[in-house]
Amino acid sequence: MIDAIRFAGYLTSSAIFNLYNQRNISPTLAYADGSGKMGREDLDDEDPNQALERGRKKLAAGAEGLAHAVFIYEGDYNFDDDQGDAIFCEVRTYGEAAAALFMAVPYRRAEKFQVFRPKFLAVEHIEQKDLPTLSHGFFEGIESNEDGATIWHASFSL
Repeated sequence: MIDAIRFAGYLTSSAIFNLYNQRNISPTLAYADGSGKMGREDLDDEDPNQALERGRKKLAAGAEGLAHAVFIYEGDYNFDDDQGDAIFCEVRTYGEAAAALFMAVPYRRAEKFQVFRPKFLAVEHIEQKDLPTLSHGFFEGIESNEDGATIWHASFSL
């Protein structure tokens, strides 16, 4: 799961960069096979609800030989009496180490662009004691995207 969550961090960093620069992000399914070969599928050519449904189905089903996949998209959130926009990441590993994680990264496009602390929303086959390690891996992924990491650091707010 650590490679998958790093991948999610990298993709989230890219999304933050695009949002900061007033670009929309498309629902994207990105994946890697056991040898590290990566691919991605942008699902921006269809109705947003259909794109979400199709992305989730593909993520759940996986494909033969995939090690992990990340489905990333933009949406609305409502957490603890706080509402706004977020980048959602659905992360899945396949095979013997199958596990899943669902997280959100809230952000605001106001006078000053702001990114807030990521929130783990749901996990499957992941122990609570492993969440700090996965959180660290997510931030390693953020840092691996230089342009996105620069925006992240300039815009991060607790």
